[in-house]
Amino acid sequence: MMLKNGYSGVATEEAGLEKIRDKTEILPMGSITGIAGTVLTECKVNGLLATGLMGESVNAPDPRAAAAVMTVLNELFGFKVSIDPLIEQATEIEASLQQMAEQVERAEQQPVKKEHLPMYG
Repeated sequence: MMLKNGYSGVATEEAGLEKIRDKTEILPMGSITGIAGTVLTECKVNGLLATGLMGESVNAPDPRAAAAVMTVLNELFGFKVSIDPLIEQATEIEASLQQMAEQVERAEQQPVKKEHLPMYG
């Protein structure tokens, strides 16, 4: 499932969802793993209200996903954290990935040399 904004929101209670509903797409279903999943689960088990913003990512690290989440946090809490360094990192990573993909494509187009290697027994 692709998220329209690149991020989604989750919460342990409906009250938490109401706080973020107008800022993000609520994750309709799915499994949250890692530290985010652990923290949310522990909060739910212990009756604590917890809200999470989850950046959609296909790469790790993914500064673009972090920038999307930070944008929402800036809006929700009045933070003034610049996302410019994250966008610069994302651009660099994406350029590197594109360059690697082009190198792989060129390598795949090269004829394979078949050498006859001697065998010993």
